[in-house]
Amino acid sequence: MELEGEMIFFPLGGSSLALWTSRLAPLSRPEFHLYDRNNVPPVAAKYQIQADEINKRDRCKAIITSKKEMENYLHFEAINEAYGKDGINLGLTANFAEFEDVPFAIAERVHRISGSSVAWAVLDEKKREKKVSLVKSRLNGMVPMLMTRAQLDQVDPKGEVVGWFAEIQRLAGL
Repeated sequence: MELEGEMIFFPLGGSSLALWTSRLAPLSRPEFHLYDRNNVPPVAAKYQIQADEINKRDRCKAIITSKKEMENYLHFEAINEAYGKDGINLGLTANFAEFEDVPFAIAERVHRISGSSVAWAVLDEKKREKKVSLVKSRLNGMVPMLMTRAQLDQVDPKGEVVGWFAEIQRLAGL
């Protein structure tokens, strides 16, 4: 649909989210926003205010994940498979907890497996952040394509992910 000019996807993060909650409003087009929760309940979601603003507008919907972030909806077997394609055996045996920092945990594991002489804990903060960023890209780019419906159902028993797509379809009038 994006190639046909029917839909546009804006992958955003962090500081640019607040800007985009109002930037598209003058176009009067349907919008779907999906925000990571980040904060463990009962603390309000990190972007709750922005989501509430979006949800006040006609034909717009903002949803906040019930888990920490998108990476918490990825199945461990698909993560293992993605890294296995590059010869990295992560050896994950279970899905991550709902509020576990998945990119951080994977980055630390990959670093340890690499045999680096520098321990993760003493790595420069910028180097750790770069490694986590690279992991996030891989997790969000490759892993979802490797997941089966059964794996999705296992890691997302409430059906949130399927619900997000249903909401996009509703907003698009499909």
